[in-house]
Amino acid sequence: MTKKIALVAMLLMLLFAVSALTNPKPLQPQEIPERCVVPKAWGALRGATSSGLIFEDSAGTIRVGVYCPQGNVKVQEEYRRE
Repeated sequence: MTKKIALVAMLLMLLFAVSALTNPKPLQPQEIPERCVVPKAWGALRGATSSGLIFEDSAGTIRVGVYCPQGNVKVQEEYRRE
């Protein structure tokens, strides 16, 4: 009895796998919820961390953690060279 149940379960899994491969779902485009405009004076994008983006301007100032809640650009940390 248990062999029959196992065989039926395996056949159902195989049928499900074959149907998933033959009928793939179309890819959905990704939507970007917010857009941010960063001032050119902030300089070049140097990288990204879990805190946000890192920018460095021509004077050597580094800005870390740019957030864009509802379009407002905010800097978490700023380091200036003297």
